[in-house]
Amino acid sequence: MDRPLGGVGPTLRDSDEDVLSRLAHVLHEMGLPCDCQDQVERAVSLFAELEARRVRRRLMEAARTRAMRLAGFIAYLDDLREGTGEQLGPDDCLLIADTFRTIGRTASEGAACLEMLAGRLEATGEGEAGGKI
Repeated sequence: MDRPLGGVGPTLRDSDEDVLSRLAHVLHEMGLPCDCQDQVERAVSLFAELEARRVRRRLMEAARTRAMRLAGFIAYLDDLREGTGEQLGPDDCLLIADTFRTIGRTASEGAACLEMLAGRLEATGEGEAGGKI
C-alpha cells in the first residue's frame, strides 16, 4: 500500500494493520471475562487510532519539510536567471543542473507524502469535515 520514501520515516502499512487485527482476534479468542474483553477491545481500538494519527502527522510534517527545502533551493536558481551563458562556467552549469535534479526529487517526495496522506484521509473519511491530522 505505502511505498517507502527516503527520509519520510515508517508509516502504518497494511501488514501493521493486519497485525493489530490479528492481535485483537487473539485477545478476543482468549475468552476473557466480558468486562475485561471490552477493555481490551477499547485499548486495541484506541491504539490503532493513535497510531493512525501519528502516521498522518508524520506524513504532513514530511511534506512540509519538503516544501521548506524547495523554497531554499529556489535561491540557488537566481544565478541562472541573472547570468548569461558566457558568465556561467561548466561547473556552474553542472551545479545548477544538480539543483534542478534535487528540486525534482524533493518535489516528488513531497507529492508522495501528500498522496499517502490523502489516501489515509479518504479511507477514514477525514479531511472533508476538518479532521485533525
